[in-house]
Amino acid sequence: SGGINENFLKQVLDVILTNGLLLNTSNASLLRTMADLNLCAEEFTSAMQYYMQSYAVVTDFFTKSSIVSPIVDDKMITNMIKCCGKLNFHTIEALLSQLSDKPNYRAAVKALQESITLDGGDIWYPMIWDIVLLETFISNSYPNNDYLLQARLDEAFRLIGQQELNCHNSLDVLSSMEHRRKSDFLCAVCAVFFD
Repeated sequence: SGGINENFLKQVLDVILTNGLLLNTSNASLLRTMADLNLCAEEFTSAMQYYMQSYAVVTDFFTKSSIVSPIVDDKMITNMIKCCGKLNFHTIEALLSQLSDKPNYRAAVKALQESITLDGGDIWYPMIWDIVLLETFISNSYPNNDYLLQARLDEAFRLIGQQELNCHNSLDVLSSMEHRRKSDFLCAVCAVFFD
């Protein structure tokens, strides 16, 4: 009887955030809050669009290699992973885990093993920069009789042998490779959600 009408509250927040973004289109906090609101409303595509915009603003359109921001945190990455899972973008879901401070490799491998995916599957594999993700995927999936999974495993084996992923490379080489692949990945994710 005296409770808050959630629908009304969502509408009010939507109006406030929309007007705020009209005045300041590159406010990462407003973009993140709008993404969170859309996630609560189960508008997963819209939520991902706002999360990616927020991420782009904080990283100067994915050019900064390290992020020191309260906006982009593990909670935001977890929310992005949830959105991609709900939208059946399982490969993107798995690769997003690389952005986390403490990746959940078990969940990422489970997402990579999904046979129903709407994201192009193994075209994303060259954007993997976390060797542990590749190793975990291979060790938890091999051997398998699933043809699609076997093709993904073959691609993972090919990638793991690349010289730039060698853990004995200098930190500069590894950091440069990670930044390039991360930037390529985030730009590609934007292309998916802003077609």
